[in-house]
Amino acid sequence: MNANRDGVASYNKIGVEYEKLHPNDTAAWIAAGYEVTKEEAETIPAPDAVTNCTMEQGKYPKQAVITFKPAPNSINFTLEITNDNPLDATKYIQVKNPRMIFTTIKIEFFVPDAMLDKILYVKVTAHNHGGDSPASDPFGGRKIQ
Repeated sequence: MNANRDGVASYNKIGVEYEKLHPNDTAAWIAAGYEVTKEEAETIPAPDAVTNCTMEQGKYPKQAVITFKPAPNSINFTLEITNDNPLDATKYIQVKNPRMIFTTIKIEFFVPDAMLDKILYVKVTAHNHGGDSPASDPFGGRKIQ
């Protein structure tokens, strides 16, 4: 354990001396084999809404399959579903089966029993470290059995 601590201390001491010889010279640090980071963190904007959304019956009973085109910078997605007015955001519930956050553009999920054999609408929201996209336009408008 002392050897590790002493090694880190030596590495840091060399770094201090190197900075004196090459102040704020990123290229020199890279050439010497040091890893460098950016001076300022980048800000990623929230993604735009996903488009080209479709929904179809899955290969298993009670299963729906949706596909969509994600916006650039999308990392993951959440789904909301409703059997009610598709334009009323308060009528949607978040899909939690099989999980709440999805990382793919083809998502298979099981529809709750109370929503089966009724017209079902879905909205997809994309997420990244910059925030959330607006929800997609409601899509589906079909029964899942």
